[in-house]
Amino acid sequence: FERSQGADSGRGGGNGVSGRFGAVMSKLPSLNMPRHDTVSIALPTSIIANAQTKELKTYLCGQLARAAAIHAVDEIVIYEDVPSQSSEDTS
Repeated sequence: FERSQGADSGRGGGNGVSGRFGAVMSKLPSLNMPRHDTVSIALPTSIIANAQTKELKTYLCGQLARAAAIHAVDEIVIYEDVPSQSSEDTS
């Protein structure tokens, strides 16, 4: 992706990196090169618990999985954000 020299050409800070994102986007990731790090996201269980029907829960899980696949997420961690009620806590 190359930008034409226009009004934004002065945003490189004089370091030879031009464009809107500067040095952050100077090297784009390639699908042909292996990645040596793991991209993980953590999601609370309350995201799914707030859906009203099983169909909406299924749709939401599918949308989360689709977004994770688009952004090449390697790992999805589901954590319980609401403490569970154990049988010992009867008061």
